[in-house]
Order: sequence, then C-alpha cells, then structure tokens
Amino acid sequence: MPPLKRSLTVQVIAALVVSTTFILSVYAVVRSHLHRSQETAALDARLAVTAEQLQTAAASALWNFDLNQLDRVLDGGMKDTTLTGIVVKSGGKVYARTRNDDWEPVSREPAANTAGHISHTEDIVYAGHALGTMTLSATTRFMNDRLKSDNYALAANILLMDLVLIASLYLLLNRIILRPLRTLETCAVSVCNGDKEGADLGRFSFSGEMEVLRSSMENMVTLLESRYAELQQEARRFSESENRFRSLMDTIPDLIWLKDADGVYLSCNRPFERLYGAREADIVGKTDYDFVDKELADFFREHDRKAAAAGGPSSNEEWVTFADTGQRALLYTTKIPMYDDGGVLIGILGVGRDIGEIRRGEEERAKLEGQLHQAQRIESVGRLAGGVAHDFNNMLSVILGYTSLALREVDPDRPLHAKLEEICKAAEHSADLTRQLLAFARKQTICPKVVDLNETVGGMLNMLQRLIGEEIQLTWRPAADLRPVKADPSQIDQILANLCVNARDSISGMGTIDIATKNCVIDEHYCAHNPDAAPGEYVAITVLDSGCGMDKETLEHIFEPFFTTKGVGEGTGLGLATVYGAVKQNGGFVTVYSEPGMGTKFTIHLPRHVGEAGQAPQDAVEAELPGGRETILLVEDEPAILEMAAMILSSLGYTVLQANLPGEAIRVAGESGGEIHLLMTDVVMPEMNGRDLAQSLQTLHPHLRCLFTSGYTADVIAPHGVLDPGVHFIQKPFTLSDLAVKVREALDG
Repeated sequence: MPPLKRSLTVQVIAALVVSTTFILSVYAVVRSHLHRSQETAALDARLAVTAEQLQTAAASALWNFDLNQLDRVLDGGMKDTTLTGIVVKSGGKVYARTRNDDWEPVSREPAANTAGHISHTEDIVYAGHALGTMTLSATTRFMNDRLKSDNYALAANILLMDLVLIASLYLLLNRIILRPLRTLETCAVSVCNGDKEGADLGRFSFSGEMEVLRSSMENMVTLLESRYAELQQEARRFSESENRFRSLMDTIPDLIWLKDADGVYLSCNRPFERLYGAREADIVGKTDYDFVDKELADFFREHDRKAAAAGGPSSNEEWVTFADTGQRALLYTTKIPMYDDGGVLIGILGVGRDIGEIRRGEEERAKLEGQLHQAQRIESVGRLAGGVAHDFNNMLSVILGYTSLALREVDPDRPLHAKLEEICKAAEHSADLTRQLLAFARKQTICPKVVDLNETVGGMLNMLQRLIGEEIQLTWRPAADLRPVKADPSQIDQILANLCVNARDSISGMGTIDIATKNCVIDEHYCAHNPDAAPGEYVAITVLDSGCGMDKETLEHIFEPFFTTKGVGEGTGLGLATVYGAVKQNGGFVTVYSEPGMGTKFTIHLPRHVGEAGQAPQDAVEAELPGGRETILLVEDEPAILEMAAMILSSLGYTVLQANLPGEAIRVAGESGGEIHLLMTDVVMPEMNGRDLAQSLQTLHPHLRCLFTSGYTADVIAPHGVLDPGVHFIQKPFTLSDLAVKVREALDG
C-alpha cells in the first residue's frame, strides 16, 4: 500500500480506536472505583457486625473480671481470616491480638493502621456502664486481589473489543471509502505524470457521495487537461518572448540594469556583466558596494537618488573600469525611476552608453575641421598665386628680355650697365618670389627624375655649410641601401635650403643641424593620426636643429604663406610654405615636432620609386650664348612679349616669323616659301591652344619642331600635354640665356 493510503487508513482507524478505547477506559475506571467503594463498604459493615458481636462477649468478661473468658473472646474473633488485629482497652489496660508473619494469631498489640488495612472501633457497654473500647482491623488485600482480577478481565474485554472494532472498521472503510479513494488517488497520480489512460475515471463506478466525488474529479481532470494545454501554449509563448527579450537586451551594446528602491540589483544585460566581471545570477541581490569602492558606489547611489527625486529621466557622465578587461570608459548614463500602479517607487532603470569613441570622434572631427580650414586658407592663397602668375610672369618676361638685350648693347664699364644689372636682379628676385608662391600652391612646373637622395643631399653639403655659417655644425648621416625616389632635384635643393636657413635663424650662437635619411613604411595606424599621409613605402629626410623651438600655437601656422616669427624685413614668410607645397607636389608629406627650448625636427617623407634609378643631369656650361641660322615661327598673343622674344631670337642669328594669333600663324606658315624649323608658341591663346596649333602646322611642315611657353601655372597647362616627357617647354618669365639654351635644345632634338 502506498504511504498516502496507509497513512489515511491508519489515521481513520486510529482515531476511531483511540476514541473508543478512551471511552471504555473511562468506563473501566469508573466501574473499578464504584466496585472498590462497594467492597470497602461491605468490609466495613462486616467489621461493624463482628465488633458488635465481640463487644457483647467482651463486656461480660470485663464486668466479671474474667480474663480467660476475654482471651477466648479474642481468640475466637481472630478465627475470622479477614481480621488482622483486635485491641480492647479498658481501665487503662490493653488486651490485644494480632497476626505474625505466618498469619497466626499472637497476643500482642497490632501496629498502627497503615495503607491496605481498614479498622472499626466499638464502645464496650455492660448494663449501661461503659467499660472501654474495642478496635477491629481487617486487611484489604483480599478485596484488592478480587478487584485486580476483575480489572484484568475488563482490560481483556476492552482489547478484544478494540481488535474487533479495528477489523470491522478497516473492512468497512476499505470497501466504502478507502478503495474508491485509492482509485481516485491513482487517477490523480496519473494526471500528474501525464498518463491519460490511467487518468480515465469513466471505467469506474461508485455509490453515494463517492460517485459524486468521482464525477467531479473526472470533470476536474478534463478541465485540468484543457487548462494544462493552454498553460503549455502560454509557457511556450512566454519562453519565446523571454528569449527574444533576453537576446535583445544582450545584443544592445549599451549597459542596461534595474535596481530596486534600495539599490539592490534586480536584473542586467550581458554588457553590464563585463562591468563587474560577474554573471547576472551573481549580481542580482547585491548592491554597488559589493563590487566597487565606497566612493564610486556613493557616486552611483547619489545619481540614483537624483533620478528618483526628479521623477523622470536623469543623465550624467560616469568614468568606469570594466572588470573583465581593465578598460576604462566614459559612460553617458540615463537613469529612469520606475513606479507601480499606485505611484510607489519600485526601482531605477539605468542605461549606460560608452561615449569615449564619440568624444574621440568629436575631437578628431574638430582637428580635421581645423586642418580643412587651414587647407582652405592655403588653397585660397594658391588660387590667388595662380591667378596673378600669368600676367606677372608676362611682365617679368618683358622686363628680363629687354634688360638682357640692353646689357648686350651697353659697355660693361659704363654706369648704365650696372643699373641694368640691378634691374635684372630685381626681376629675377621677383620671378623667384613667384616660383615660391607657385611651389607653395603646388602649381609650379616641375621636372621629376629618379634620384638617390644620399647623392643629392651629399652634393649640397658644401653649399648648405656656407649658407648656415661656420658657427653651426652640420652633421650628415646617410642611411645605407637607401631606396630611390622620383622628385624634382631643384625642389629637393629648395626644400633643404629653406629648412637649413630656418634652422640657422632659430639658433642663437653655437649650435648643430643634423640631416639624416632613412627608409620607412607608413601603415594605416600612422595615417589615422596624420591625415596628410598615405600608406606605403617612403624615404625620409630628417632635419633636426638645436634651436629655440616653437610652441603649439606657432606650429599650427608655420606652413601658412607670409606667416613668420622674424622681424620686419627679415623674412618673407614663404620658406616653410614653399617646403610644404614642394613636398606635396612630389607626392609626399611633411611632419614637424618642436617644443620651446628643445629644438625642432622636420621630417620629409617622399614616396619610394619602384624601378631603375636614373642618372643625375649634367650641368652644361656655355661660354657663349648658343645661336643659329634656322627659321623660327614665333606665336604670342601678348604684343610686348612677342616683340621682345623676336628681338632676342633675331639677336641670336635666327630668322623670325611673327604671329599674334593661331589663325595668323597658320596663314604665315602657308605663305612662307621656305622651311620653318621651329615653332615657338604660347600654350593658352584665343582661337586655339598651342598644342593644337603645332599639330595643324606639322601637316604643312612634317619636320617642324616645337617649343612651348606659358606664364600660366602647371595645373592650367598640364592638360594640354606640354609637360609630358619629351616635350620642350620654357616657363615665363625667362631670361635671354634661358631662351637661347631652350631654343637650341629644341632645334637639336
């Protein structure tokens, strides 16, 4: 029998048996008490009768002073086996009988009345005279033995009745109640175990209330099955919803947590677990004081209280350290008080977002905006330089051309010759300023060649030493196996000269300038902090001086044109601007590091050239200006330059045909009866550009050679192809010697 059934049966039967036994026991006690009382009363009555009889005989013996008779009376009374003693007191004398251990009568006074005995005293009277008293004692042992036997019989009857009652009750309860209950219990267990077959109560039939109970339980099972199916569906939906909610919470990169009103954690998502380096199960039920120091925990609790006091969202910034990685992060935290339907605060919901990247992005954006503004300022100056370069170069060409012609016609010993030389110097200096502006704007016409920077810089050392003076020590540290670069050698000279002059001016008295080269590789990480750089292999030139250095504010402006820290008349402010423009025009970038009193370090990065190294150009030194007898067609839309260039070419012995516009040049070439050897033409002109004009004329004169010239910047003339390798070009302004060399070079191929 299962424990539940046995327990129920035992409880029911035990309750009935105990109650029945209690009733019978009470009955037995009452009956025993009444029986004892009756027996005691009967014994007392017997003593009274015996005492009455004996006192009459004893009275006669005492009255006659017959002690023998008195002894016979006492011995006769002791024949009653229930008596334990007789005591006669008369005239101060005591006459007694009692029993010894063998229960035989002896002549002695019995002991005082004790438990288990009963006594009766009777007065001895004879003829109206009181002679004394007689006391009879009897034992209750025999009465108690009889009562005990009766009680044993009664207890046996009660036990027998209990056994009969237990058996009867068990059979009755088992048939009427317990068996149906066991069936219902089995059905209930089957329902719990999901056994539909065992839960079928339709195959059983009971009577009376048990049938009502069975029917009710059958209906309950049906309802439970229906409700269980509904609960399973709801549980699945709840589980799916819980899983979606948990996945959503854990997927959100923000830290999310919920505390109760006392600051005890109720829930958190996975990113928050990283903060304390513990699982949610280990965080729930604890407070901030269990994970961080008291100062930070007080900070958290203070803002929790502020959110609760505000009654709505409250935001603040918090610096925290993630326990799992030790990473320090700035969190923008929003805390929202949560209330129940009655308006009682039940907790604080917190959301923390790492805004470190946002802050760094804002700083980077501000830095880039500053660089953009600086680039825009530089670009504005570049556009200005390019805009004025054409007209300015044209005017300088006229000045230099006519001055050069005049110098050839004036005796060097005359004062006018010296004045003309000063005009030439001023014009050439103006041309240098124009070139510096164009170099800064990256619009200077360049002639890049494959060069070895060790050879290029090594060839400049003597010139650089003279430039900086003997008080400053120049140190040269070339790198071994330096890779080649492709750059304009003249711009390399210009860059080093400007950097060394700036270094010289920053040194007061004795000092050092260190120039070094090295190979380097620029990666993405470096480019992220240097926007001008691009990933790749570079060759670097470093110029380090021991000068006064520069502060941060000065460093922000050093590459701006016309910015200078020198006094009035001591600098143009174009030196570093020229360096910046020349480096950018050759595809490189420049970095600078400086602190006040710590000197300055400029690093020029030029892209490595992949290919064979070129040969350094050989400078040709001509004792006299080259000339010739060939015919040159000169085309120039600026009349002053046309006239000046024609005079120079004629002075060199050439035959010059002049044309102001391309259409006129085609007409002149068509009308010319002889061969035209060279076309010298401006690039940008009305009607037609110089390159198209050359192609048109080469149909009439297939062997025609071309020399292009322009005062425009490189970005304007480059699309016309006149800067391509193998094309002869001369930039305005030019001198008589420059023009002579270029014309001869173009004619000779």
